[in-house]
Amino acid sequence: FNYDAVRSRILFENLVERVRVLPGVERVALGDRVPFYVGFPKTTKLSANGTDCAAVECQDVFVYGVGPGYMAALGVPIVAGQEFTAQDIATGNSAVVSQKLAARLWPGRGAVGEWIREGQGGRALRVIGVAADVTHHMLGETPREYLYRPLLEREYADAVTLVVRTADDPGRFLSVVQDQVRALDASLPPGSVKTMAQRMEMPLWPARTAAGFLGICGTLALVLATVGLFGMTYLTVSQRTREFGIRAALGATRRRVMGL
Repeated sequence: FNYDAVRSRILFENLVERVRVLPGVERVALGDRVPFYVGFPKTTKLSANGTDCAAVECQDVFVYGVGPGYMAALGVPIVAGQEFTAQDIATGNSAVVSQKLAARLWPGRGAVGEWIREGQGGRALRVIGVAADVTHHMLGETPREYLYRPLLEREYADAVTLVVRTADDPGRFLSVVQDQVRALDASLPPGSVKTMAQRMEMPLWPARTAAGFLGICGTLALVLATVGLFGMTYLTVSQRTREFGIRAALGATRRRVMGL
């Protein structure tokens, strides 16, 4: 659709402004992707003291490019400091780190105010907030170390995700968001417009499949146990029929025979 990074950024900024004023919308933000995405994670080299990774050995961490309000839109708590504002994104020298990453880089002290540097030749970033550890890729996975930094302009040339948090049923906003996209460019169809519940269908598929299989096995086991119990009871009663007859002849009540 002939969208370069600059044109794409302008389109998404206009889309954010249009969606933000819709009734029932609480938060709107941009990111290079959202949790439970399909694909490989993005990683980057990170220096804890702001030294260029060309001069020192840096370790790989997972990275997200995000816009202002991204954490609030997804409901990710900020446990220290603050998340990105529009000014932070504009200057591009701020970062938010996950709790696990902060604990490794600055054990025993606060991470807010520390400086880091991403990759070789990258800009120094000042940590302005610490985000709670959350699951990003698969349910049940151990939380990983994440760096959240401002969405780079070149990343607008790839897929960018619009995150919308609503006050009520998000399903009814799907067509509304699509209408806003078409209003900006009728020739540009949204790649994928889904609620978070719909996005969770793929990550939940293995667990739901396993639960269904175990449910079938449990039902089959219950049926087999019931049939077995019936067969054993029937056999026992058949073997004691003469005994029950004698007891009844000697005066045993129906209730007593049933008890036996």
